[in-house]
Amino acid sequence: MSGIENSFRVRAAPCSRLHFSWGLGSELRLLEIRNPNTDEGGMSGEATRVFWDKATDTNLTASLKTAEQYKEMQRSRLQGAQDDAQLARVTSYARTIREILMKRRLSIDIDGGHSQLEAALWHLLEIFFVDAPRREGNLGEDFVHWLTAHADITDAVTGDSSSERIQELLHDSAPDINSEYWPMVRRLVALGRTSTALELLKRHTVVGEMEAVEAGLVLMRPGLKAQLDLINFLDVVIRRQPRMAPSANRDTTARAFSSVPDFTATRAHWLNVVQEYVTEGAYEAARAASERTVEGARSVLAVLLGQPAALRAATHNWLELAAAEIVHRQGGCVEAANQLGAVLTECQAACRRDDEESALLAMLAELLEALTDMDISGVVSVMNSFGLVQSWLMLHSLELMAAYPGSAVGGGSASRNTEILTERLAVSGCDQMEYFRLAWAESLLPGCLGGGWQLALQYLAWCPQHGEAAAEALLEALPVNSCDVRSLEKALVACRRLGLGSTAAVLCRVAGADALSRGYLGSGLQWMVRAADPRRTATVLEMLEGMVADSLAARLNKYQAGPLDLPGGGELQALLDWLPGAGQAGGGEAPPSVPGGGRGVGTFLVDVLKLSRAMGQLAAARDSNAQPDDAAVLNSLSAGHDALMSMVRGRTPPRRLFVALVFYALPLLEATAAGGRLFSLADVQQLLDWMGECESRVGAASAGEGTVLSDPDASRCARSVQLALVRAMARAHTLQEESNGAATGDSVGSGRGIVYAADGG
Repeated sequence: MSGIENSFRVRAAPCSRLHFSWGLGSELRLLEIRNPNTDEGGMSGEATRVFWDKATDTNLTASLKTAEQYKEMQRSRLQGAQDDAQLARVTSYARTIREILMKRRLSIDIDGGHSQLEAALWHLLEIFFVDAPRREGNLGEDFVHWLTAHADITDAVTGDSSSERIQELLHDSAPDINSEYWPMVRRLVALGRTSTALELLKRHTVVGEMEAVEAGLVLMRPGLKAQLDLINFLDVVIRRQPRMAPSANRDTTARAFSSVPDFTATRAHWLNVVQEYVTEGAYEAARAASERTVEGARSVLAVLLGQPAALRAATHNWLELAAAEIVHRQGGCVEAANQLGAVLTECQAACRRDDEESALLAMLAELLEALTDMDISGVVSVMNSFGLVQSWLMLHSLELMAAYPGSAVGGGSASRNTEILTERLAVSGCDQMEYFRLAWAESLLPGCLGGGWQLALQYLAWCPQHGEAAAEALLEALPVNSCDVRSLEKALVACRRLGLGSTAAVLCRVAGADALSRGYLGSGLQWMVRAADPRRTATVLEMLEGMVADSLAARLNKYQAGPLDLPGGGELQALLDWLPGAGQAGGGEAPPSVPGGGRGVGTFLVDVLKLSRAMGQLAAARDSNAQPDDAAVLNSLSAGHDALMSMVRGRTPPRRLFVALVFYALPLLEATAAGGRLFSLADVQQLLDWMGECESRVGAASAGEGTVLSDPDASRCARSVQLALVRAMARAHTLQEESNGAATGDSVGSGRGIVYAADGG
């Protein structure tokens, strides 16, 4: 609870150096390295990551659960809404966040009281900026309820542990024997914690003893009834003590009034009853039985009568004294902020001591002074200067201040204060609200792959001055993992939504480089295409073309259908559903056809992958002993035919691959299924024409030219290709003569028509 420390220790060996770099947002990365000048230092390479103002799980939960409410408030505020509907939106928003903060408070031992303080400050701001303008309760009682709800904070200030001691007393079989019993009852009564005080009173031993007497278990001892009458009187007057009604969360054991005249009249009568009891000395009958009980009860009665000395003795600090003053002396008089301010000032003066005040109490003193003056500028300054408040609370509390009506409550100066939030700051060029939005977005970024960056973008969208530049810098700095496609797609969607096309290109380019470094050429190609980077796309395509050439060379002399053994074959096959000519590009982006020597490398790659898939399917049908006219066989043959002829017509393959490619397709060229009608006379002629164009390369096989034809078996494979083409030409001529003028729809040339005929039986 002492604020944020500005120093920390880093483990490092003597003579080592620390290399540092900035991470995303509020993150500093340190690495121990050997001194490059002396080569001295440790060998461990100790790495340290330092965070400050990092978002907590509670902050993230509150922001995520109220994201839609936050957006609605921003839209309404930008439209200039200052009506009851806007105040209702802010009220609902404030309540939701308070409930989250209260439910997720941690023990002070776990987080040093940070979550407790955050909940307490939010609740306090809600009282002044949301509840007070609506005039739904008494401001003084709201303050008392606030102090009760966040008693752990004040306990931490004084080093007290009242919550634990209350529980110990409640579970004690004879708590009134404990020396702390009556001081605790007196303190609870002073602070207006009626229900807890009544529970402790019920634990007094005389209550249980009288129940035993009435049950016939023990005999009545002298003075027992007098003590019980005293305890019962205290129970009645505490239970019936008049109180003004707070805005919410009323204590059901207290009598709450909304009307000041009714409260004043009832309180006067109640005080007379208590005063008469004290004056008559009715409690003296119990003194002989228990001196401690009588003196303890008298101290409680003095508190109920509002005696200043009794209130000071019952409380531990000026905050508690102020609550006691409101409950027991000035309840109906503290309706406005300036009236509460006067009470707080008086109590601070009464409790001033020589010892140094804690940082938290000092902050609360200045904060309450600014709040009771309705000085928004002062509130922001206090919260920002003590080092106890992080950026999440600073930002979101401004929403409550911005919604505060222009008219002051209780004579403050709020009419000129809300403008301070929209004044441009010289240091940043933006207003206070944008400044703290940027700070909160920054605190979300360490470890941003967990999703914090998406929430940060939502806040940056409401930053008119620096939001676009900050969003662009954030997205470009995101750690990229090409295997995490889901996160990358989310980032690209965010880029499109914000109109950051150049940032999307950077992300795609980095993802492509990452995929290539992992050996995923297919994924790398996709990302480079989506980056609209033709130079790098062409480079990747050339790499893929080299892989295809190597795979074709590996199948020379293998006269058998089968898929090409491409590295990452499954990943490359997935390109068929993405590249042009095989399916729609991912994200609606059509990759360009990259020219290379008058041919489209991308189109060639698609056709090769199609051919490889068809040959794999044909091999699977063969291994399953499918009949030649089986539909699976015919479909595979047709798909392979279409892929091969697409390459032939487009002349997309390199000429040096002619022999290897056609040799690979020989099972198609010499297939006997469907009567051998797979390749028409025109198809064979085009293959022969392409062979003629490639003759110089084929003839140079023995000279070792070309990547594939340098294989010693290339010449033998070239002769096999020539013979296969001659046989195919002869077969095509024979079939054409046999058709003898058949109709165009029954012509031999269409491989796809053959499949349809086979499918139709």
